[in-house]
Amino acid sequence: IVGSSICALYSSFAAASMFFGNRLFQQAGYTVSQSMLFNVVDLLWYVIVVALGGRLADRLGTTRQIKLGILTLMGIAFPACSLITGELTLSNIYAYMFIMTSSSALIISCSATYVMGLFPLSCRYTGFSVTDALGCIGGGITPFMMLLVSRLFNSNLACSIWLYMIAIPTFILVQVLERRRARKNAEGTVL
Repeated sequence: IVGSSICALYSSFAAASMFFGNRLFQQAGYTVSQSMLFNVVDLLWYVIVVALGGRLADRLGTTRQIKLGILTLMGIAFPACSLITGELTLSNIYAYMFIMTSSSALIISCSATYVMGLFPLSCRYTGFSVTDALGCIGGGITPFMMLLVSRLFNSNLACSIWLYMIAIPTFILVQVLERRRARKNAEGTVL
């Protein structure tokens, strides 16, 4: 559950940037072709920030970076969505997309290592594959849910509600898991 939640979280924020970003460009009056071209810039940025996130994970460790990434995502969801509530300008949409992309890169850059570490060596790759697939299903509904929530509340700011619905339980699950691991390690050293 923890691994799927982490995978759903990073794919949700990536989808919030890329797929929902296309909708925002079209809502601002750009054509589908222009929207896709604008999205390429975000994808190129994503490549850069994932690589930088990987270097950061080498320094911090995956557990600390996962926690930092989740807290960052929870901290930026509302402010980032506030950028797309008023007039949809190219700079506001790009600012929203770059913030979402950069923040999700903190998690995606080290999520595979973290999630694979949740499984024994004998089933590590199978466990990660299933976990990642389930998480991507959860993250894959993000554009639909963000559109639904924004229409329901008649504001793009409401999109942050869906993102918090994924981020908060993920943080709680990671905290519970890490406390259990710490307790188990403490018990193991005492014996």
